Amino acid sequence: MKMRPFFYEQGRKPNEPEGGYWWIEIGVPWHTIHDNETIRHELTRHALGVWDWMKNRDPLMKDRCRNYALEFIGQVPGKRESRRVMGLHLLNENELQKREAFFDECAYGGWFIDLHSPGGLLAPTSEPDSAVDYDSSLKEVALKFIGPYGIPLRALLSKDVVNLGMAGRNISVTHAALGTVRVMGTCGVMGQAVGTAAALAVVRGEDMAWVGQHEAKTLQQHLLRSGCFFAASPQ
Repeated sequence: MKMRPFFYEQGRKPNEPEGGYWWIEIGVPWHTIHDNETIRHELTRHALGVWDWMKNRDPLMKDRCRNYALEFIGQVPGKRESRRVMGLHLLNENELQKREAFFDECAYGGWFIDLHSPGGLLAPTSEPDSAVDYDSSLKEVALKFIGPYGIPLRALLSKDVVNLGMAGRNISVTHAALGTVRVMGTCGVMGQAVGTAAALAVVRGEDMAWVGQHEAKTLQQHLLRSGCFFAASPQ
């Protein structure tokens, strides 16, 4: 069966009818900002094809999907990576792998360095680690499992625009580092850190960069009292 290698040998395994379809993604050859509408239509087309395979053709899934119907397909593509802001510090994957301690740590992460294939559904395989079932006995897979690691406030503050804070996939990181800091839990704690830093800046009558430089310990104590955690224990 020609379609089976696309799904099972290339790491796109439809394991559950209810969800887990992160591999339905398209990027190259389209521009992820300027070709947004085209990407949406392509993703919709592929999503319908995936459902047809699962519902009518896949020998491992069609019986499980027998009583399921496709009810809804979202029409706003979720962007993994596009524009990012250059911050006071460019966080890189080497710092995260070494679990480097930052004096202005304000958040933490721990997801592995999760780098997807640029072509998505058009690439020869899905995410390479997925194609080998995340086999940690393979060195190239094991090296990507990291954390917990700290995130410095400087990576969340623009170097050119005063008091412009970022908390999400637009923070100041390299391409490889974004593969781990991009997950929603980490984005959430970065948001709390930026908001708390902004509030402290208002109280002090200074900007957020000043808070990070001179009041990092105070910021950390506010965050700890709010239930946050750090990879390195503040002294």
